[in-house]
Amino acid sequence: GHFRDVGGDSRDDALRPNLLVALASRHLPIDAEDAGRALDAVDLKDFADRPLSSLSGGQRQRAFIAMVLTQEPRLLFLDEPTSYLDIAHQLNILQLLTRLKTEDGLTVGAALHDIAQAAQFADHLVVLSAGRIVAQGAPEAVVTEAMLADVFGVKARVKRDSETGQIVILPIGPDHGRHLRSVPG
Repeated sequence: GHFRDVGGDSRDDALRPNLLVALASRHLPIDAEDAGRALDAVDLKDFADRPLSSLSGGQRQRAFIAMVLTQEPRLLFLDEPTSYLDIAHQLNILQLLTRLKTEDGLTVGAALHDIAQAAQFADHLVVLSAGRIVAQGAPEAVVTEAMLADVFGVKARVKRDSETGQIVILPIGPDHGRHLRSVPG
């Protein structure tokens, strides 16, 4: 069967569709089986009958990702997928995107302002300043004290965590556009 497109932001829950129906697209016929697979992929299958308005911010973000997954994309590009979420929900979304990349072979791109999260979850970073690419490559090559000072005007230490191997950024303060020299470790 076909589902209807849902739009707007009515405050009346009686008018809001449940999550399964919300996976609709007026451009593609989506059946309940496809919608169920998408909900399963984002760990929301148990919420299929709940109104979209009753979901938490993190659950809603995952629901929106499920809506896209019903269209079977090969590329998923997200603009600030972790905005307005607490740290637990941010990590949940980023781990979900990593799982979709590794298990489903989906190419995932995301615009993030949290440099530490980008360094933790991305294979390749592109840093923009004034609309221009100023650095790109592997996180360990891109996230440097000099880049943080030059692009963001922030003096910081950049280290690798001895236990996890992940990049850790310790902000020290504003750099006011000066290049940061070596910070004693």
